[in-house]
Amino acid sequence: MELESNVETKLRERMSKGPLLTLRLDLINKCNLQCVMCHYSDPKIALRPTRKISTAQFDKWFNGIGHHVRDIMLSCGDEPLMSPHFIDILAKISDYGNSMDVGLCTNGMLMNAKIRSAMIQYGLTYSIFSIDGATKATMERIRVKSSYDRVLGNIKALKKLKEDSQSIYPKFVMDFVMMRSNIHEAETFVDICKKLGAELIDFRHVVPTSSWNDEDEKLENFPEVYNFHRNRILDRARKQQINVTLPSAFTHAR
Repeated sequence: MELESNVETKLRERMSKGPLLTLRLDLINKCNLQCVMCHYSDPKIALRPTRKISTAQFDKWFNGIGHHVRDIMLSCGDEPLMSPHFIDILAKISDYGNSMDVGLCTNGMLMNAKIRSAMIQYGLTYSIFSIDGATKATMERIRVKSSYDRVLGNIKALKKLKEDSQSIYPKFVMDFVMMRSNIHEAETFVDICKKLGAELIDFRHVVPTSSWNDEDEKLENFPEVYNFHRNRILDRARKQQINVTLPSAFTHAR
């Protein structure tokens, strides 16, 4: 009990000096897409009963900790823009001041004019857009039920709104899940992201789920392919002067 008391005392002392907490939460347990490598490709998950956080529930919960939060991510594995309370919750967060970083990860399909305006108005700090392809065919094959033209159009519209509002926020981060069938488009993806105004591109390897585990898509099984394209991605990123995060090269040969 004494150790627990000491830990709690130190935590309270640290929190009194300024925001400390990082929060990640989903506002709803739904997604409008069924990406091939995602758990939402499983009908049992896609069709499960809807659960969502209301504005009142969020406010009651967040009220006790809001001033201790340093940054908050409004999505983990679901699509935050499906929440009917997204804008109201974003507005509630803004009531705690502009020192908090607020982000989300979205597929961009539902980012309509009203939502784009709210992102600017309520100071969303950054938005991660999951795209996974440089061409319409590849993106729409992987991100089932998506529209390449709609997603890119929505991002371009948000970019223009930022420029018209003279706002630097939200920052754009692009997410590309690397597979054997899309890695050849990664260099072109860098070019596209530069034009869209991205600050960072996050390249990551595909991760098996309970409903997906395709050995032919996992680049760990094709290290030479990954290493080849990795070097080309880095070269293109340097030329475009855009930051990327990219897993290390594989050191083993097949």
